[in-house]
Amino acid sequence: MSEPLHTATAVTGVTPFKTDITLPTALVMSDAPGEHGGQGIGPSPVDLLTGALSACKTMTAMMYARRKEWPVESIRIDVRHVQKQIDGKPGDVFECDVVIEGDLTDEQRRRVYEISNKCPVHKMLAGETPVESGLVGG
Repeated sequence: MSEPLHTATAVTGVTPFKTDITLPTALVMSDAPGEHGGQGIGPSPVDLLTGALSACKTMTAMMYARRKEWPVESIRIDVRHVQKQIDGKPGDVFECDVVIEGDLTDEQRRRVYEISNKCPVHKMLAGETPVESGLVGG
């Protein structure tokens, strides 16, 4: 078994779909929307994934800009999860609008944008990272 880079543990109990997620630095609660049988008392798993993509892209772009010492004031990335026709079949797509504030040249702004597309979460989603599961215990 490989050494983990990141970990999370999710536990669902008596309340349908309400799930406690333990991360190394936080406890997060997730739930399904009411129309899907949950209570809607927390973000859905896809909401959390959408937020993770937005946060990762923003942080990656800002780290790059700071390393270059470019005058970036803020970066906002709006992510929408939508369904579109892909090769004639319905499929999931994350649409991302990137807004970079600061006194940058067009080339600097383009480069910060390009780097946002190289964040780890973007690469995992775009590359269809394998998920390996195994049943443990009884």
